[in-house]
Amino acid sequence: MTKTVTCTCKDVPFGSYLESDLRTPQGVLILKSGTYVDEYVKVQLENYMGEITVTLDIADEVVQGTKVKEDNIVELEQDVKDRVLQGVEYMYSNPTSADSVDAARETSSILLNSINQNNGVNISINSLKVSDDYTFKHCVDVATMGMLVAKKVGMNDKDVQDIATAGLLHDLGKVEIPKEVLNKPGKLTNEEFDMIKKHPIYGYNLVKNNNKLSEGTKQGILMHHEKIDGTGYPLGVKTSKIHRFGRLLSVVDVYDALVTKRPYRDDMIEQATAIEMLLGMSPQFDVNFLNAFLGCVILYTIGTKVILSDGKVCEVVAQNKCYPLRPVVREIITNELFDLLHDTSCLNVTIVSHV
Repeated sequence: MTKTVTCTCKDVPFGSYLESDLRTPQGVLILKSGTYVDEYVKVQLENYMGEITVTLDIADEVVQGTKVKEDNIVELEQDVKDRVLQGVEYMYSNPTSADSVDAARETSSILLNSINQNNGVNISINSLKVSDDYTFKHCVDVATMGMLVAKKVGMNDKDVQDIATAGLLHDLGKVEIPKEVLNKPGKLTNEEFDMIKKHPIYGYNLVKNNNKLSEGTKQGILMHHEKIDGTGYPLGVKTSKIHRFGRLLSVVDVYDALVTKRPYRDDMIEQATAIEMLLGMSPQFDVNFLNAFLGCVILYTIGTKVILSDGKVCEVVAQNKCYPLRPVVREIITNELFDLLHDTSCLNVTIVSHV
């Protein structure tokens, strides 16, 4: 549910939205109504002297000692996973075949139908696994998460399916990279990294003349490593010059690459750490797609036992939208509730592990 509060600048909660325009005493616009309050906006508000009214999404009412509601996480049935895996294996085994595009379209359609029938709106990376093979798992993860983010921002079913197809095919160009480079356990040389950075172009060249794919899908494949600040590759373009499919896919691609075990990396980065890293990289991402992703990713599902930095052992009982690192928790021993996002007593408290 939503709640409207009036507060001073230092008390404006993260994840809220400005109810009205903020202006200087001279009438100069500082921030527009509807602005999402993140770390950057909080800095802009530091010297604002007046009261600020904001709206925020808060967890549904929590009944002491009980769970709030289910997380509505997307779950892929085993037969869906089997069919999707079969399609992905075919695509990457036959990258130059026209049939590989048909397989991608059919596979994305299977995913879209599954999600539409599933009623799930949230993402838990642990629920998507289709294979132990990094390439296959990564492609399905990116496609599925991309679809959910696309739905979150209001794209129609055609665009959602096109996003999924781009996600399935986004690394197709890696078939042109020698396996000893792709799977190299040590640090890549500059020449090897330059080779890796060409895989979006290789992938685009494999599909650019196929009229069964939308231009958006092709641009998503080409631009999934571009960054808003121009530091991406292979084109190094900025902001609006990056196709929106590329801007969306870059968010989910980076997240999944951080949390998925690779042939050359035995340790998987914890999902919470990956979210923190993603937030630290926020200038590289389209803020609308990043916030949409944060709005549907679930790190600590309801019922998960967690340990807080102050030593308390708690159970997760509710989610705070767009803040997956800071849910509502209930202490196991005392039944006391702590909203890690909105309770002022919890500002310096974090989840350090789950059990």
